[in-house]
Amino acid sequence: MASWKKLLREMAEHPKPVNYTYDDAARILRHLDFRVSDAEGSHRVWKRKIDEHTTLRVSLVDSGHGKLKSVYVKKMVQILNAHGLVPEETDNAVD
Repeated sequence: MASWKKLLREMAEHPKPVNYTYDDAARILRHLDFRVSDAEGSHRVWKRKIDEHTTLRVSLVDSGHGKLKSVYVKKMVQILNAHGLVPEETDNAVD
């Protein structure tokens, strides 16, 4: 299985990231210290406090074993990238 860092880099490199599951995204977010908030239904909001004034939020739809829509993956990558959380290509550590 690919490391979460490699998986995130793959997501970031695809112009239309498809074939990724909720579990793939959740694995990445857990490694980046995001916590899922309590929610009802299929929508999940993952949060990570950056400082006392900033909390990052990533919204995903838990569709069971199905694939995430690329719009959710792209938005997640955009948020992570904006805050320097997408690892560099040279970071080859397996986590």
